[in-house]
Amino acid sequence: ASANVALIESMQNPEEFNALYLINSSKFCLISKLAQTPTGASSLLQSDFFQILSNFTFIDVRPITSKVTSEPSQNKMRTKFLCDQLASYRQIFMPLMECCHNILSTLTVTHEDAVNLVFHFILSHLDVFIDILGPEFGKINLEDLQEIKVVCGLISSAALKGSVDSSCILFQNNAASLLENMRKIHLQLLKCLSIFGDLRNWEVVVNSVENVQQKEHIRANLIEILSYLLSYVSGHALSSQNLKSGDSLNTKTSE
Repeated sequence: ASANVALIESMQNPEEFNALYLINSSKFCLISKLAQTPTGASSLLQSDFFQILSNFTFIDVRPITSKVTSEPSQNKMRTKFLCDQLASYRQIFMPLMECCHNILSTLTVTHEDAVNLVFHFILSHLDVFIDILGPEFGKINLEDLQEIKVVCGLISSAALKGSVDSSCILFQNNAASLLENMRKIHLQLLKCLSIFGDLRNWEVVVNSVENVQQKEHIRANLIEILSYLLSYVSGHALSSQNLKSGDSLNTKTSE
């Protein structure tokens, strides 16, 4: 809780934020290295790592949000920040996403516990993930693409590990809204696919910069984003039969 408050408050003070970032970046580096080994990934999965992230309110304080709301019952806060603070926020957010992705990439092909933990984390910060996956495409830049890439990569990797178990203890307090929230994620990813799958949009973004190297970085990120979206949709698109039967998207119930 104190770490959450310290990071949130430090975003108003660049010097204070830089000091905290240096402390946390070393932790992220260690976690990321641990996540790249089977033993380390399993240890992180069995620890409180994902539970801590689920309650990490700093994630909810994402800059450039258009409104200020408060949900004290869920210990969350959505606050409006200046646009130039988004870079500071991403210095924390991006390494966290990469750590999570590394854990999933290192684990075996199917891993139900990992799926439940990752999606519980994502759904705990649903508004933030929806915001990231729904940018105004005409104003998108390389940094936006990099953020979208790590989010798409995490969700795609989690979805391909298996289905969310609605009977899991993690979802007991929000079981009724689980299907609805999973659908929100799914529909947002489909919307992303319609946008990033259109090569005309690629040209708009690429031609928005003049630097040749930056153009190549943008293309590389667009390719990775589209690859993650196609992997997700090809493995977990909702069939017409599931829609008719009312089965949950990428979820299952206990037998």
